[in-house]
Amino acid sequence: MFARPVVRCPSHREVLTWVESRRALGCPVVLAAADEHGETNVFDHDFTQPTLLLVGNETTGLTAAWRELGDVTVRIPITGAATSLNAANAATAILYEIARQRLSAQLRT
Repeated sequence: MFARPVVRCPSHREVLTWVESRRALGCPVVLAAADEHGETNVFDHDFTQPTLLLVGNETTGLTAAWRELGDVTVRIPITGAATSLNAANAATAILYEIARQRLSAQLRT
């Protein structure tokens, strides 16, 4: 994580402005919102493309505004009695999957 840019923003509006500016320059940034009820399994989403990961807080997750900002909502499949992970653990698992997919793509080329 220390080799990747991490940004905290007070509002989704600042993020949307930045993403729109990147897209206008030809960088197809995908906003991936992490949510325990996400429609896409984290292992099934293509994270080899430019991605901005949105992670909410541990109590309520992402607000509706942040969730709506996402192009895709990803979930970590969890089995057993637990229903969710804390925010740091969820972000770690997703960042690991992003790194795994990107490394695999590099090795294929």
